[in-house]
Amino acid sequence: MADLTERSIQGAIRSARRAQKSTWLTESLGRGQGSLTLKVTATAASWYYAYTPNRTKATDRYPIGPYGVGQVSLADARQRARELAATKRIAPGGNLRAYLEAREAEVVRQAEVARQATLNVGRYTLEALIVEYVGHLIRGKKWSGPQVSRALSLHVVQEFPQLAHTPAREITGQQITEILRALTEEGKGRTAAKVRAYLRAAYALGLRAGTDPTAPQALVAFQITSNPVADVGALAQFNRTRDRALSEPELRIFWRYLRGQETVMSDVVQASLLLGGQRLAQLLRAKGADYRDGVLTLYDAKGRRTQARVHALPVSPEAASILDRRVDEARVLGSEWLFTSAGQVPVVENSVSHWVRDWVRGQAAVAPFSVGDLRRTCETLLASRGVNTDIRAQIQSHGLGGVQNRHYNRHDYMTEKREALTAWGAWLGSLEREGD
Repeated sequence: MADLTERSIQGAIRSARRAQKSTWLTESLGRGQGSLTLKVTATAASWYYAYTPNRTKATDRYPIGPYGVGQVSLADARQRARELAATKRIAPGGNLRAYLEAREAEVVRQAEVARQATLNVGRYTLEALIVEYVGHLIRGKKWSGPQVSRALSLHVVQEFPQLAHTPAREITGQQITEILRALTEEGKGRTAAKVRAYLRAAYALGLRAGTDPTAPQALVAFQITSNPVADVGALAQFNRTRDRALSEPELRIFWRYLRGQETVMSDVVQASLLLGGQRLAQLLRAKGADYRDGVLTLYDAKGRRTQARVHALPVSPEAASILDRRVDEARVLGSEWLFTSAGQVPVVENSVSHWVRDWVRGQAAVAPFSVGDLRRTCETLLASRGVNTDIRAQIQSHGLGGVQNRHYNRHDYMTEKREALTAWGAWLGSLEREGD
C-alpha cells in the first residue's frame, strides 16, 4: 500500500466517475496502527480510519470526513488518522468506536449537568426560597404570610438583588449579617429582628424538607444542608418585652379623641378596645358573616397551630354600635370585610399603626405609645377591675395552647366573657362622660 498523493486521488476520482463504480484507496500507518482509507464514488470521496479491534477479524472504518477543497485535505486526514491510531491504543480492547462513543456520551452528560446547574442558579435562589416559604405559610392558612412576604421582598429581594439571585444553599452567615446590619444602621432594629426570624424559619423549612412530609416537595431540590442564619446574632436587644400600658387618664384622653371621630381607623381601634384588646391582625380579617347574633367570631392562627382557633367574643352594646355601623358601611361598598375603606380589601394593620402614631406625636399629655400597647393596656385595666386571669386569657385568646385547654376543657366561657366585656364596655363609655 503506497502512500497516497493528490495525483493518485484525482485519478481515482476520474476513474470512478467514468466507470460509475466505487473504489477504496489505502495508506498504511504502520504495523498494528491501522490505515488511512479514502472511499471514492462517482459523486464523492470520504476519508476513514480503518482498524481491527483486538481479538477480532472484522475491520472497522471510523469516519474522518469528506475529501475536497475547503473540507478535509490529504494532510489533515493523515494527522487525524494518526490521532485516532493513538486513541485506539488506549481504548479498552482496542475498540476505538465504542471508546469514542462512550466519551462523547460523557461529554453530552456533563454538558447537560452544567446546563441544569445553570438553570438551578436561577431556580433555587434565595428569592425562590422566600417564595416557597411564603407559599407554605399561605397554604397553611398562616395569616402572617403576606406580612412575611412584604418584609422579605422589601428588605432582602429589593435591597440586595445580587444576594437574592444567589443559590440559597450558597448564602453564608456573613451575607445574612450584611442584610441585617443595613437595617440596624438605619435604626430599624425591630425590623432586622423580624427579617432574621423569617429567614431562619425559611431555611429551617428547607433543611427538613427531605424528612418532613408537611414541607413542600419543591424545597428538596434546593439541597439545603445548613442554616446560615443560625449563627447570626439573635438581635435580642430588639426583641425586649414591652411594658408600656396607658394609665386611666391617658386612656381617657385617647378614648375621647376616638369617640369624636367617625372614620374606619377610629372604628377599628375602638372595636379592639371594646372587645378587650383584640389583635389588630385578627380583627381586620373579620367579615360581615363573622358578626351574628351579638357575637363576633375571630380566627386565631397565631403560633404553630395547623388550624386557626375559633375565638368567639360576646359583643357589648358599645361595641355593637361600632360593628353595626361597619356592617352598614360594608353593605354600601359591596364588601365582605367589616373594616374596609375601599370595599375590595380590608384595612391594613400598618395603616392603623401609623394613624395612631400620628395622633400620639401631637400629644403633650400622653407619653408615646404604639397600637400594640393598647392590648396590654386592656389586660392591665381588666385585671385592676377584678377580671381574673382565666377570663382575661379567654377574652384575649392567649395562653390557651396547653394540653388541658386543647384536649379536655370544652367550656366556652361565653357567659363569663359576656359579663366581663359588658362591664368593660360600660366603663370605657363612662370615660367619655367623666368630667363633663
